[in-house]
Amino acid sequence: DIAGKDIVNPSSIILSAVMMLDYMGWHEAGKLIENALESLFQQGIATADLARFMPGGKSLGTKEFGNQVIAKL
Repeated sequence: DIAGKDIVNPSSIILSAVMMLDYMGWHEAGKLIENALESLFQQGIATADLARFMPGGKSLGTKEFGNQVIAKL
């Protein structure tokens, strides 16, 4: 019921990829991604499910949030 609605939080799959990179020994790449997520969360930027709990949180769709993570990299 949420497929194709641009409302899913991709953070868990992104963090799973970080764990994979860490396992492969690509620690720096994983840390860059973690830092990008951390920076966005500190700014109150997240998908709706998380942004609503952040003071002054800004809610983004799945695609836009992913684009923001990429921009932070």
